[in-house]
Amino acid sequence: MDQSAPGLLERLRLMSDQDTDKHWLERGTAHHKKRRHLRALEAWKRASALGCAEAEYRIGLLYMHGEGVLRSVPDAVAWFRRAGAAGHFDAQYQLGRIYFGGSKSGPGGADDWIQIASQHNNESARQALKILFPNGLTIEKDLNEAMRWIAAAAAAGHVEAQAVLGDMYRHGLGCEQDYVQAYRWYTLAAGNSVASAQFGLGDIHYQGLGVEVDRQLAADWYDKAARNGDARAQVALASMYLAGEGRPPILMRPPAYLLRQPSVANCAAYIAPH
Repeated sequence: MDQSAPGLLERLRLMSDQDTDKHWLERGTAHHKKRRHLRALEAWKRASALGCAEAEYRIGLLYMHGEGVLRSVPDAVAWFRRAGAAGHFDAQYQLGRIYFGGSKSGPGGADDWIQIASQHNNESARQALKILFPNGLTIEKDLNEAMRWIAAAAAAGHVEAQAVLGDMYRHGLGCEQDYVQAYRWYTLAAGNSVASAQFGLGDIHYQGLGVEVDRQLAADWYDKAARNGDARAQVALASMYLAGEGRPPILMRPPAYLLRQPSVANCAAYIAPH
């Protein structure tokens, strides 16, 4: 073994490198790729202890998907909150989506476990519940919390969050209805080809929500969303062709890509020449 001063310094450097958040994050990722989920959890907890928000986000995903642990959305939320508070916008987006709809424990989750355990010993089950699920079993729907976290993620540049925030402002969910803000956030997300935001802009122009009705511009946005796979936009655009809206007469037959979509099969039957 090298006992020289340079050798000792190199060993100390290597030991130091192995106790960084980056090292434990990468080690956990390597374990996860090999489906060694418990080892990934252990490594990511080491990274979390060193201040790694990405590791906290990934632990949250383990609990969301029940990988190496009992599936528990409340436990996932606890980890997402830690990462979100540190500015991790994917964690913020996850939190927003969870609070938007709330969460009940699904098949294979904590509810199933406690139901089986309680058939044997109710008191033991209650005690075990406190130990195993300190964050509870469910997450109640909370639109104010949803707005808080979705807005944080959107402001940080998360494009899907921007689209959801546009929806929330449009419908007044967790906030006052505000078509100007809806238009703003839809536009940001649509510029990154988020189909749901492109559909939202189509609706805004079709219905005249805070803007003048513009069927041609609505059709343009529906077309972009439809090409990006949004089934609602495909149906809306096919309906506009059927009604003769938003396109010059020479273009009134819908494009071939639209006629091939299952979502517009019924509309296509009416649009096609008889």
